[in-house]
Amino acid sequence: MISRLFPCLLLLALSAVPALAAPTIYLIGDSTMADKPSLEHPERGWGQLFRELVREPARVENHAVNGRSTKSFIDEGRWTPIADKLRPGDWVIIQFGHNDEKEDKPKVYADPRGAYRRNLTHFVRASISHGARPVLATPVVRRRWNEAGEMFPTHGEYPDVVREVARAEGVPLVDLLELTRELERSLGPEGSKDLHLWFEPGEHPALPEGIRDDTHYSEEGARRVARLAAAEMHRLNLGIAGWIDWSSFDDPPAPWSPDLRDGSFLNPVINADYSDPDVVRVGDDYWMTSSSFAHVPGLPILHSRDLVNWSLVNHALPRLVPKDHFSRPRHGGGVWAPSIRHNDGRFHIFWGDPDFGIYSVTATDPLGEWSEPRLVVAGRGLIDPCPLWDDDGRVWLVHAWAKSRAGINNRLALRELTADASAEKPGSEPRTIIDADQLPGYRTLEGPKFHKHAGWYWISAPAGGVPTGWQTMFRSRRIEGPYEELIVLHQGRSPVNGPHQGAWVDTPSGEDWYFHFQDREPMGRVVHLQPMRWMEDGWPVIGRDFTGNGRGEPVARSRKPALPRQERAVPPTSDSFPSGRPGLQWQWQANPQADWIAPAGDGELRLLAVPAEGDPASLWDAAALLMQKPAGDRFEAAVSVQLEDDATPGTTAGLIVFGEDYDWIGLEKTDAGMRLVRARCRDARTGGEEERETLVESVEGGVRLQLRWTEAGERCELSYSLPDQDRRAAGGPFPTRPGRWVGTRIGMFARAAPGEAMPGHARFGPFRVAPLGADE
Repeated sequence: MISRLFPCLLLLALSAVPALAAPTIYLIGDSTMADKPSLEHPERGWGQLFRELVREPARVENHAVNGRSTKSFIDEGRWTPIADKLRPGDWVIIQFGHNDEKEDKPKVYADPRGAYRRNLTHFVRASISHGARPVLATPVVRRRWNEAGEMFPTHGEYPDVVREVARAEGVPLVDLLELTRELERSLGPEGSKDLHLWFEPGEHPALPEGIRDDTHYSEEGARRVARLAAAEMHRLNLGIAGWIDWSSFDDPPAPWSPDLRDGSFLNPVINADYSDPDVVRVGDDYWMTSSSFAHVPGLPILHSRDLVNWSLVNHALPRLVPKDHFSRPRHGGGVWAPSIRHNDGRFHIFWGDPDFGIYSVTATDPLGEWSEPRLVVAGRGLIDPCPLWDDDGRVWLVHAWAKSRAGINNRLALRELTADASAEKPGSEPRTIIDADQLPGYRTLEGPKFHKHAGWYWISAPAGGVPTGWQTMFRSRRIEGPYEELIVLHQGRSPVNGPHQGAWVDTPSGEDWYFHFQDREPMGRVVHLQPMRWMEDGWPVIGRDFTGNGRGEPVARSRKPALPRQERAVPPTSDSFPSGRPGLQWQWQANPQADWIAPAGDGELRLLAVPAEGDPASLWDAAALLMQKPAGDRFEAAVSVQLEDDATPGTTAGLIVFGEDYDWIGLEKTDAGMRLVRARCRDARTGGEEERETLVESVEGGVRLQLRWTEAGERCELSYSLPDQDRRAAGGPFPTRPGRWVGTRIGMFARAAPGEAMPGHARFGPFRVAPLGADE
C-alpha cells in the first residue's frame, strides 16, 4: 500500500493538498487580472474569469486593480486589510509588473532589483506569516510582433525577478509570461488579436471610435488565460487546483505532470504503466521504449529532450508476431523488456518473447516506419536482451531467462551476433557470464542492459523480484567476465518499492541519469528518473546514498538534468478522435482486424461490434477491447456512447475498467430495445463469469459514461448521465486489479453476440480525462 500512496504523500508534503475547510483565494495585481465594473465594456481581467472556474464552497476575492503596481498597492493601503483577513489554508496569487515598469510615473514605478523585489518578498512573507499560501505569477505577455512575425519582449528584468523571488522564498511560480507567450504564438499575429481589445470604429457599442489594445484582454482572452493559470496550478500539484471545476475545459490538463517549472521535477516522471523502460540518447534527443506485452500496437516510442517531459510519438510494432498466434489475447506474452540502441545511423530495438525467442526491429527514423520483426535467436525462455557494439566491431548480446519456459533463471547469458546484428554468429555458443545462484541473497536476476564505459564492460541488472527487488551494477575488464557486483539502488527508507529494471543515459555535458520503474499494482509499473554519480572507487550510486554504504535510494524530487528547457509533455490521455481515428495511447488486446474501426467524422470513434469468441460469459479473452493506461492517481474519464440502428440483439458497448477483475457500464441491445447495464467480473483470468445489473430499462439515443479513478485505482466508481439529467452513480466504489504483468486498463469496447454474421456498430464521443478535485 505504501508504494501506491507515494505520489499522494509527496503532494501532501510539497503543496498542501486542500484541507477539508474550503479556502478563500485572494488575487492581488494589476489591470490584466482585475475585475471590470462595467460589463457593457468588452475588457475583462483574467482573475474575473478565474472566479468562474472555482467550485464552491471555495471562493475568490479579486483585489487586483487597474493601474496598480507593487508600490502603489502598498502605498494606497490596499494590502494590509487583505493580510489581516488571511487565515490558514487560504491562497494569495500575486501578479504585478506592467505598472512597476513605468519609470515616468513615480507613484507606481518600482525598480526591479530594488523596490519591486522587496515588495514581492513582503507579500510572500506576510501571507505565510498568516498561514496562507502565496503563489507568484509573472506578468502576462504584451502582444508585440515584429515584421518577421516574431514576438519580442517588453517586460525587461521584471519576470526574472519574480522567478528569483519564487526560488529564494521557496514558493510556487505560475509563469504567465511563458504561458501567454506560447498561447499568442500558437494563434499568430492575426489570431492573437481576438485575445485582446481590437475593435474597428462602430464595431462595439461601448467603443464607437474603436480600439487597438495589445495589453488588456477581451472576455475570450481573459477566459483562456484564466484556464492557463488553473491548468498550471494543477501541473504544479498545488492544492488550489483541487477546487477547480474542469468541466468547462475542452482540453483539461493531464492528471499528472512531473515538471515543476522551477528547475526541478517530481517522480514518477511518467505516472503510467511504461514497464521496463529503456532509453537511448542520439545527439540532443532521447528515445524511450518499454514492454508492451500482448497489447497492440506494441513497443511504444517516446521522445524527450530534457529527460523529464515525454511525448508518445510512435509504435515500432504495429502487429505482434507470429501474427496468427496473436490474433487472440495472450495475456502476459508478447514483448518483454526491450532495449533500444543506436549504431551507425540506425536504431535497433531488441526484445524477448518468452515463447518464441529474441526479436529485433530497426529504423533510421524513430518517428517513421520500423522494419518487420526479425527472429534473431529462436528459443523458449530467452528474455530481456540487450546488444553491445564493441570497439573492435564485434556485436554482443546479453540476455536473461524465464524459468516458466526455460526451466532456469537468475543468470545472464552472452551471445555473439553477426556484424549486422540480425542473427547469432555461426559457431557462437551462449555462455553464462553471471550466475546469481552463486551470489548470496540473489533471486530472479534479469533485465540486463549492456554498456561500455571508462574501459569497463558494465551490465546493469535488477534482482529480487519486481515489487521487492533492487538494482545491481556488474563490471569487468573482459566481456566474458569475471564480473564484480555492487547493489547501487534499493528501496531503503523510501516509499518506492522494487526500484529497478531501467536505463542508464548521459547528457552532452557529461551528467549521468538512471530510469527505473516502480510496481504500483493497478497503476502498473511507473517510471522514475534518478540522478547518478560516480564514486572515487569507480562505482556509481543511483539516487541518494543517505547512509554512506554505496547504495542509493530513490528520490522524490530532484533538480532537472542540465539540458535545454522544453515545453511540458506527458503521454496523451484525452482523445477527440480527429478524423475518426484513435490516438497513440490506445491499444487492443490482440492483433486487430482492419474493420474494427469504421469511418467516422471528427470527434467520433466508430467501432465494429466484434462477435464474441471463446468464453461468451467473460471479456477476459475478448480481443476488441480498445484501452489505455491510467495516467494519474486521481482523475475522471468520461465518454458518450450510442449503439447504431444496425446493432443486433445481444450487442453491448461501453466504458470498461479492465484487469483480472473488470467492471463496465454501457448499453445492451435487446429484443425490446436498448437498456443501460452495469457489469462486473471477478477472477476473470481463472474463469470468473460476468454478472450484469440493469440500471435503466429503456434508453433512447446515447448515454454519457463516467469513471472516477481515485487512490491510484484502489477506489473507483462508475456513473452515467442520460440526456438532460444529472449524473447518477452505478453501484458503489470498487477496487481494481492489474492484469497479467500489466496494470489496470481503461477504455471502450463494442461486442456482438457469438456467431453474429452481420454485427453492427457503436459510436463513441470524445474520450475526456480530467483531474479530480480534492473533495470529489
